[in-house]
Amino acid sequence: MTEEPFQLSWDDDARAGYLPLAPIGPGEAAHQRVVGNPVAGLGDLVLDFDAQGRLLGVEFLDRAVTPPGLDPA
Repeated sequence: MTEEPFQLSWDDDARAGYLPLAPIGPGEAAHQRVVGNPVAGLGDLVLDFDAQGRLLGVEFLDRAVTPPGLDPA
């Protein structure tokens, strides 16, 4: 499933949100990088990159760390 860029989605069961920065098809996120949150107790971020190293999207592992003004769908 391809998501529209800049539409934050939230999965309550997984307690995670996702912000695609480009349309992403199955298997296109070839690399992931976990970025630890510097504030203790808040969730980390996961950056998705394609095979060429381009940033495709950001996963938020805590609702509290989602960007201000972006309401999860």
